[in-house]
Amino acid sequence: MENIESIGVELKEYARGVRGFVRLRANLGAIVQFLPEDLGTFLASNPEIMVDLGERSSRCVVDEVERGIADIGLCSSIMDNGRLERVRYRSIRLILVVDKDHPLADRREVSVRETLDYYHIGLQAHSAAYQLVSAYAEHVSVPLKLKLHVSSFDALLRMVQSGLGIGIMPDAAFEAIGKPMGLKGISLADDWVERQIDIVHRGEETLSAAGKFLLRHLSGGLQPGANDCLNKVVSIRPLLRGFPDWKRIVANEAIQ
Repeated sequence: MENIESIGVELKEYARGVRGFVRLRANLGAIVQFLPEDLGTFLASNPEIMVDLGERSSRCVVDEVERGIADIGLCSSIMDNGRLERVRYRSIRLILVVDKDHPLADRREVSVRETLDYYHIGLQAHSAAYQLVSAYAEHVSVPLKLKLHVSSFDALLRMVQSGLGIGIMPDAAFEAIGKPMGLKGISLADDWVERQIDIVHRGEETLSAAGKFLLRHLSGGLQPGANDCLNKVVSIRPLLRGFPDWKRIVANEAIQ
């Protein structure tokens, strides 16, 4: 049934002149820090491929890929990927963000333990960054002074800018949107703040040609001009011959 639904979606895209369709889900860190450039170069070389991108928590990314709602996912490496295949994507490092008048603003490096003396602005409760900090606080038996949860990096930065608390977020995201706000990014001394974003999928055999091209591009294995190969896939009729109504499906979707 999943295959039939997937074929139905791809047939509609073919009818509209799109030669490939990929459902991509990614956590906030990947979307803010890396995907704009990576998708920009991919789509510039492959304009006939449509990528349906959705932002999810890392846990939801894994869930949607496992259930076949998404083809490819980008999530924190701390998430249990179950039966999914995992490929390394990018490394990131968490840093502390404070306003310029905060008592820690003059420090070049602090430990996460020191940050627990102050009120935190946390990302959404199911985000990987918040779960790491919360688990650490529990491990050292120090309550996490959480002021409030927010759902995005820019919201976290605005709260820090207003003096409501401090925040922990990826360094590249801070460089992109936090530094211009006059905030201070401080290195964290703990080893565990270095973490990984992974690509997860159910196996290359489950991906369409477009999905395989995107997977190889994100993992560094795709050369420019992949669309030239994709254009050779001009007929999907052999894929449908196993279904009793394949002729009706083709006719209804105007695939010639």
